[in-house]
Amino acid sequence: MPVEFLTDAQAATYGHYMGPLSAAELDRFFLLDDKARGLIEPKRLPHTRLGYAVQLTTLLFLGTFLPDPTDVPTEVVDYLAKQLDIGHPSSVNAYRVREMTGSSMPWRSARPTGSSSSPAWPTSRLSGWPTAPGPR
Repeated sequence: MPVEFLTDAQAATYGHYMGPLSAAELDRFFLLDDKARGLIEPKRLPHTRLGYAVQLTTLLFLGTFLPDPTDVPTEVVDYLAKQLDIGHPSSVNAYRVREMTGSSMPWRSARPTGSSSSPAWPTSRLSGWPTAPGPR
């Protein structure tokens, strides 16, 4: 991202939490509204909901994602955990450690390209795929 318009001090602090946050900042940027809750609630595990909430609100507050999504002030994690009724805010650390699930299998994000390097595309998912040529 170009940062030429920022001063050196601003560029050095961009994308980082700088010191403790005030109650007003927590209420303004980290209070989960209905739309945010609608995105978070479908997540199955508490640490996944909390980690997702941390990333979502960090994006709002900093304008970017962090390289380590759990590298946030403790008061942010505590504030979000309380809103989500998660009793152990430290569970957010499990958000970084995740085993591969069925939804993260390579074919879920692949597109059928015909190249031999592409992951196999499950044909059962393409049962309704139109095979006849389209209008000419």
